[in-house]
Amino acid sequence: MTIKFKFHKSPEATDDAFESAISCAKTCIESTLHENNPVSITCSNIISLDVQNITMQQCKDMVRGCFCNSSNQTYPEFELVEVFEA
Repeated sequence: MTIKFKFHKSPEATDDAFESAISCAKTCIESTLHENNPVSITCSNIISLDVQNITMQQCKDMVRGCFCNSSNQTYPEFELVEVFEA
């Protein structure tokens, strides 16, 4: 199954900060999923995951921390993170 995370840039974020935050999220996802599931950035604002043996909800729960701070709020560079199955 392919799961995609689409990031919407916060109006306050610079392009460089937004791109850096996406890159950090990708690295975090790779680390969280232990490189058993391929992770790629398919567009400048979409991270695509090919996951095996986990549900979409399990995947979302596992990688949630890659987009949120310790207060469980989305990082300021992201106005919204959409999750969908492709």
